[in-house]
Amino acid sequence: MKLYLNKYNEVNKNILLDLKDFKFKEEIDSVNIDSFGFYDLLGEKKVGFTSINENLFLFIEEVCYKLDIDSKVDYKRKDDFAYFSITQKNNSCELKYSFEEPLSTLGYSESDEDSDLGLWIFNLLNSPEKIKFFKEYNNIYIDNFVAPAVP
Repeated sequence: MKLYLNKYNEVNKNILLDLKDFKFKEEIDSVNIDSFGFYDLLGEKKVGFTSINENLFLFIEEVCYKLDIDSKVDYKRKDDFAYFSITQKNNSCELKYSFEEPLSTLGYSESDEDSDLGLWIFNLLNSPEKIKFFKEYNNIYIDNFVAPAVP
């Protein structure tokens, strides 16, 4: 089972995610691929986010987190770094990475969320309306997909 994720804020870049071992495979430049969700580098780690069978999933390198009521995702900025973390049961993972300032020109301005996948995921998970919208447009149904146990 494989799934394509779209690079956050880049229309024509995709990555293949193998759902058997949760490994990110090759990146592909194409606008003709059905992708469900997003990915980006947060520091040195590839991070993916999608909805499968109406459940939200966060992928950090080869680890898959099924997000549920017991999942805690946090985000903060300090000095020149962003800190994105997930905690489930007794397991946690924190990513520290530098972030790009939003693009701003005379006729166009990005928000902080437009240039930072970690902030975007954090904001989405704290908004029932955004979760509903994301699932409506990014959910994929995969027969026989079994979510992994909490790492």
